[in-house]
Amino acid sequence: MNYYNYLQMLQIFKNLNRIPLKYLSNAVQCIQKFDGYIPLNDLEINYINSTGPGGQNVNARKTKVQIKFNLQRADWIPMEIKEKIKKKLPNKINQEGHMIITSEKTRYQMLNQADCLNKIRNIIWNMEDPQEIKDDDEEIFRLRHEASVRERLKEKTDRSINKSYRNVGLI
Repeated sequence: MNYYNYLQMLQIFKNLNRIPLKYLSNAVQCIQKFDGYIPLNDLEINYINSTGPGGQNVNARKTKVQIKFNLQRADWIPMEIKEKIKKKLPNKINQEGHMIITSEKTRYQMLNQADCLNKIRNIIWNMEDPQEIKDDDEEIFRLRHEASVRERLKEKTDRSINKSYRNVGLI
């Protein structure tokens, strides 16, 4: 059984004024991992005038999408992930505790809405499985950085030599 079946069972038992403890513990275990489903009735979706280029379409259509939801009340997000989101992404949460995600990537409302939902999913999944940087990775990053610095300095000296050739004989 998945989380939503447990919720239906809990609703039935709630109507009977008794909830067996085994169903409560199973429901809690089900929401330990996010399955990618975001209930749209928990979200407040607003459409706003988009910024940037687009000609007359920018003023005529509200294509920018803003999705807002209360992070504490979002029962589809595990508690430990809510805490991680609060710590790592405080700029996305307003004073009332609502998480706000926006997208104006395309000129279409539905694609921007899908992009917002994907952003929410990616945030949650990244909080579930953080990428650990290994020592080998750090060494690779350091070597790449050193190579890029050397390349930049080489291009700088080549450019300087080119410019110095232009000024030969002018005094």
